[in-house]
Amino acid sequence: MKDLHKIIKSEKEVLDEQQLLEFVKHNLSTEAQQMVEKNIAEDPFLMDAVEGLNEVANKDQINQSIAELNQHLNKLVQNKTKRKQKRRLPANQWAMLAVVVVLFLSIITYFIIHLQGGR
Repeated sequence: MKDLHKIIKSEKEVLDEQQLLEFVKHNLSTEAQQMVEKNIAEDPFLMDAVEGLNEVANKDQINQSIAELNQHLNKLVQNKTKRKQKRRLPANQWAMLAVVVVLFLSIITYFIIHLQGGR
């Protein structure tokens, strides 16, 4: 997770978030714009991202919107991770659960054998 700003990675070029934003704002050189267009044509996910960025009315607020979305996404992921960690039983609790299950099965087996012996 070192390269959080990398959008697409291929063998030849790397397209990062800043290049994509500059493309949407039409601030790229002709060569860079052609490279981005080539990547967009090859990747439907990237094409959807550009379409979404083009729908934003105020292009100057895109960075702020992206930062808010990333912050919200990170918070959701952290909360989900915390919930998963809370649900996990530590190793000693798994052992205790195994002992309880074995005891329960032993008691049931005892009663089944005892009841059949009484008939």
